[in-house]
Amino acid sequence: MMKKKKAFYTAYIPVFLLGIFYVYKMDQLAENNRKLAPEICFEKGLEELIVKTISFERNNLYFNDTLYNSEGISSYTRVKSKNTVEELSDIKSPFKIKKKSNNDTLEFYKNGKLYYILLTEEINFSQDN
Repeated sequence: MMKKKKAFYTAYIPVFLLGIFYVYKMDQLAENNRKLAPEICFEKGLEELIVKTISFERNNLYFNDTLYNSEGISSYTRVKSKNTVEELSDIKSPFKIKKKSNNDTLEFYKNGKLYYILLTEEINFSQDN
């Protein structure tokens, strides 16, 4: 009986510790990738970009397979236009996006129609939840 417990501890404790180390390193790698990604924030602008693909993998925002540090923008973000409000995931690509520096509005253009996201609203919403 004692040998079984010893074998159990010698086998599972290292596996458990390696699992914790792996999760920690993966979290660090993801954080470093976010820090190096181009930012979509109030201070920085974003030159006009034609978005051919958009994805929201692991709560990250990807335009054309490039990670963007988006401060709260997710697939559930409300995109507004003159007459409608939609979720960002409902706007199908391709479309154009741009943002001026020191401006709160991220603009989307699709089929001659302007959509926009107010960044401070998204940041406040993501911090509240």
